[in-house]
Amino acid sequence: MKECSGCPFIKECMKNYNNKTIRRHIYEDCKELAREHRLSPEGKELYKQRKETIERNFGEGKERHGLRYTRYKGLKKNRDYRSLLYACMNIKKLALLLDKRVSKVSSLQLT
Repeated sequence: MKECSGCPFIKECMKNYNNKTIRRHIYEDCKELAREHRLSPEGKELYKQRKETIERNFGEGKERHGLRYTRYKGLKKNRDYRSLLYACMNIKKLALLLDKRVSKVSSLQLT
């Protein structure tokens, strides 16, 4: 309310809030910054790449590794299974990136 104390529109904004306190979440400022960045031209370009990287990992997990449904009873067992599965998926991704890098370097050395 500190920001609103000097605002000329405070009565208009607060007419429905008699004796009520307006609260904002502790991370609301961070959410606003993230939203502004996402809607900027640079953010829009980065957001286009999301479907190629992040969404693809979730799709692979659902399609190939049975993440559509839970396999175990209990939160801890399912969390442990998912953590191990995600670690394996990250190792696979790293191996594929390293293979690309090695094949690119070897093709450059041959020419």
